[in-house]
Amino acid sequence: MKNLIITSLLFLGLTSCSSIDNKTIGNTLGAAAGGVIGAQFGAGTGKLFMTAIGAGVGALVGGEIADELSVDKVKKKCEELGFEEKTPEFKNCLNKLK
Repeated sequence: MKNLIITSLLFLGLTSCSSIDNKTIGNTLGAAAGGVIGAQFGAGTGKLFMTAIGAGVGALVGGEIADELSVDKVKKKCEELGFEEKTPEFKNCLNKLK
């Protein structure tokens, strides 16, 4: 429960910062989630090690997921598929890839 409260406060704090990009938020949330999951394994020093490993892997995965979902990357994919911006087909592409 304590971890959930800390993670929620961290998320709320990050969302209030307008200068932070999606990848940074994804890294932070991934690290928090990975740390919580990693803390479920091991005992003693091993538990600390698993928490650190979970946070590291979570940060990497969370950042990559957020990067893949970013609007700029989705727009670029639609342009690579040959759709011209400001056309109905481009808007359909954006909606399908989101």
